Amino acid sequence: MKKAIVVFSGGIDSISMCAYLKEKYELYGISFLYGQKANQEIKKAKAFAKILRLKEHKIVNISFMKELYGNTNVLTDSKKKIPSKFNYSIVV
Repeated sequence: MKKAIVVFSGGIDSISMCAYLKEKYELYGISFLYGQKANQEIKKAKAFAKILRLKEHKIVNISFMKELYGNTNVLTDSKKKIPSKFNYSIVV
């Protein structure tokens, strides 16, 4: 069986893609811990990696990136609220 690495957030897009690909590929997931406010992302990624039976699932801590972009990111700055409308300036 072919192998594939998937960037796996635990969101609907990555879950759907993994469900589709798992029939033909041995899947290896990678998720990124970037200091996000909602730790739910990582929890969901771990849970769905088990449900989808990914061969392996790694969490990579890249929270040091916050030092590069400071408090400009609403996803990591606890003082900022996430806007209800899409904002192209959000760094992920």
